[in-house]
Amino acid sequence: MDSCALELLAMLLFVAAWLCVLASTLLPQWLTMSTALLPVESYELGLWETCVVQDVGGMECRAYDSLLGLSRDLKLSLSYMAHLAVMHFFDDKVPDVVPRWEFGDALFIGWAGGFLLVVAGLLLVSACWCSPGGETEPALQRRYQVMCTDVSFKKRSEYV
Repeated sequence: MDSCALELLAMLLFVAAWLCVLASTLLPQWLTMSTALLPVESYELGLWETCVVQDVGGMECRAYDSLLGLSRDLKLSLSYMAHLAVMHFFDDKVPDVVPRWEFGDALFIGWAGGFLLVVAGLLLVSACWCSPGGETEPALQRRYQVMCTDVSFKKRSEYV
């Protein structure tokens, strides 16, 4: 593939990844929980707010009062949130009747955005490796040859 095409593809993937990361940051569906006690409602936990979603289509969200008062789980990064959700989901000490937090849609969108960022970076690196180096080398060689002929010409005139 041409290096220009690789760069263009990498930039398009970067924009898509940026949009995924932005959506993941803004959406409140990082962790979800639906209870058997109240099957018509489910809870969604996000970075900025907590939402209660009803089956009839209503959604009520409440922003956190203070970002400093958040739990340490929310203050940490995306991969750590996923780790905590897995650890709490498979915890044997918690009885089965207790509802558990599960992965939300925003977590998957964030993972897709991270993957696209890595792929875009690899494409940019490969575009640099595949760039035609033959265009810059002849100019350097010609410049070196011109300097050599000038130097040799001066040396010959000095000896005469």
